[in-house]
Amino acid sequence: MSTLKTNKISGVVLTTTEAPFDVQIGPNSLPRAFTINFTVDSTGALPDSAGAGGTAEIGHWFYDSTGDSTNDILKFYVNDSIGWVNLGLTDSAVTAATPASWMGDRALFQQSTNPANHVDYLSIDTLGNGADFGDDYLNRNSCAGTSNGSRGLFFGGNSSGYYTKITYYTIAVASNYTDFGSMNAPGSRYGDAVGDGTYAVASNGYSTSHAAMDYVTVATTGNGTDFGDLTVPGTQLAAANDATRGLFMGRYYGSTQQSVIDYITIATPGNAVDFGDLATPRTRLAMGIGDETYGIYAGGYNGSAREEDIDYVTIQTLGNMTAFGNLTSIRSQSGTANSPTVGGTGRGLFAGGYTTTQVSSIDYITTSSTGNGADFGDLTYSLSNIAGCAGSSS
Repeated sequence: MSTLKTNKISGVVLTTTEAPFDVQIGPNSLPRAFTINFTVDSTGALPDSAGAGGTAEIGHWFYDSTGDSTNDILKFYVNDSIGWVNLGLTDSAVTAATPASWMGDRALFQQSTNPANHVDYLSIDTLGNGADFGDDYLNRNSCAGTSNGSRGLFFGGNSSGYYTKITYYTIAVASNYTDFGSMNAPGSRYGDAVGDGTYAVASNGYSTSHAAMDYVTVATTGNGTDFGDLTVPGTQLAAANDATRGLFMGRYYGSTQQSVIDYITIATPGNAVDFGDLATPRTRLAMGIGDETYGIYAGGYNGSAREEDIDYVTIQTLGNMTAFGNLTSIRSQSGTANSPTVGGTGRGLFAGGYTTTQVSSIDYITTSSTGNGADFGDLTYSLSNIAGCAGSSS
């Protein structure tokens, strides 16, 4: 038996024998996930009732309407009078509903200069404090982090001799880092990364004159390959992504903060394209996270002061940032991680960072609902210039 999960079913109309259900898949305010259970029929024949074919308790049937075993229509048995109606979903919709592979229930936060070698982990779904995960040993900060759900990657970092280094951790197993490969020179510091579960793309971020991006296949160790260039070079970027598109937001270029947002298609190497603009120009490693729908940008430095603003965009719709809410305090240079949206609710974390000094506090938001950040807990140390990622704890 398979499971199709959706957050909203709307516009139910029963006017004919084959009256459709209008089904929308996307975030909404339901407190829990709505689940449809179904079985697959490849015979080309509908059962005559919900009691036929082993679907007595379920009343759903994935139906082959053409006889070619494609199972192209999902049917729902209303009652003996109305019979079967078409839900209008194909098996491709089921595939699209699989969990986001760049997120998970466990967050890793890496910053290994003060104290040396340190990596924290915590459960995103449970408020509380971080705990020691393992050691980095490379005495670096300001890495770019992303994951494929099981393996967390950290690119480059601000430490002499390690700008090009790529390392990884198995997120479910507390341990020290493992070598992955190297980025193209000059590597990355103050950059950020996106990933679609298969590929990871890291912006260079080395200095205001560099626009390059590298990519790797996350499941296969090896060196980075040139992906393309950002529309505007720079450093101190933030990143967010959904399943196909990555955003690189803000940067420091030409001795000033920039509001530019670039986007790429993660699976297709090439140059970035203009997406829109931040609400205000900000840098200093403002924090970016992305769920299945939204890219969220928080905190940062506007050229004269740190900010507490949280803004967002819909990743698949070009445009400018709009207001989401506020962090609990002004903050920059934090680490980020987020869990998938379940029943309309996903959670994003902003960990540590710099206010007027380094802090250990962690804010969280519900990524699918605008609003202010709230206290989550604390890292084991007060840190800034942190890289983060998330994946499965099992």
